[in-house]
Amino acid sequence: MDKLRTALHDFELEEAAEQILQFAKNSIRAIATPTADEEIRMGHSKESINSAVLSFKNEWTLPSWESPDGQKLTVLLTEEQADAYDDFLWRDESERTAHRIDGYPNTIQGDMYLQCELVTNGLYCGDSTGYEHPLRKELEPNVKDWQLLLQLDSEDDLGYMWGDSGRLYFWIREQDCKNKAFDKVWAILQCY
Repeated sequence: MDKLRTALHDFELEEAAEQILQFAKNSIRAIATPTADEEIRMGHSKESINSAVLSFKNEWTLPSWESPDGQKLTVLLTEEQADAYDDFLWRDESERTAHRIDGYPNTIQGDMYLQCELVTNGLYCGDSTGYEHPLRKELEPNVKDWQLLLQLDSEDDLGYMWGDSGRLYFWIREQDCKNKAFDKVWAILQCY
């Protein structure tokens, strides 16, 4: 947490740091290091990915503006602080591979909390129809129940790409996670 606090100070957010840090979530970051081992075949397919060694470390994450906690930040920060926070969120983002378990997602195309709630309740989100449905207002309060379970980033060095340098996100309701109801997970692809 001290490293995160220092980083916020470096972005001239010292006055708002404690307000921002109240929303920080710990996550487990996975770092994949390619090995010289053989490629791993994927089922009966001719496709394969390169093998890698995974290492893990704890990492604090902060909410994007689209998240329920990010929405709370919009009323706490001044316009100048909000601009600095936005710069902080996007710092060296394009240069870092971001695999993670739990915490906040590194979003590419925006909010997924609402999308998870809408599709879980049978609303189609492949276009704007689910977002414009009258049921949306009734479902919106439930977005706070969703959490990131797993985020998988594209890895050129390992031979896999999600769309155009995208990420796969796996979402679950907090209660479903506690009950180990992993059949209720939603997968979302976002790419550039």
